[in-house]
Amino acid sequence: MKKKAILTFIFLLIAILVLFFIPVRPVVIVQNTTKERVYLYINESVYGIEPTPEEVDEIIRDRPDIIESGEEVRIKSSFSSIIMDNYELSIGWSTGGRFEYNSNGGGGVGFRLSSKSNICSAKLIIQPGYNHFKMVDQDQDICLKKLSFIKGNH
Repeated sequence: MKKKAILTFIFLLIAILVLFFIPVRPVVIVQNTTKERVYLYINESVYGIEPTPEEVDEIIRDRPDIIESGEEVRIKSSFSSIIMDNYELSIGWSTGGRFEYNSNGGGGVGFRLSSKSNICSAKLIIQPGYNHFKMVDQDQDICLKKLSFIKGNH
């Protein structure tokens, strides 16, 4: 019995290490090419279901990730999104100010996570102005779910 428990523990430890070090989750790299600070809002939800007003308020009140001019961040989907079907990764941003009234740019995009989608990694290049961005596919070998660009919030 002890031997079985030790083997199970070793198997789980190896599985966790493999999942941690091998990129099996899709990644979006967000790059700030503006001269301003970018405030980044990230949300995962079930594809096709709009958030309730309470969920929108919660997202807005949440502390955004901050990307300084010339920097980039890597956004990985959650482990639950690669296990469950029909997930969407939404990325919104405002430039120069955290809120719409004090920003000088912003926008948003969405990605559908699916095993039948296109790519494992994408680069989102944020440019000056409202909803000005460029999307570049990146090469990545293995991922359990893939990204498919579904929308830009115009």
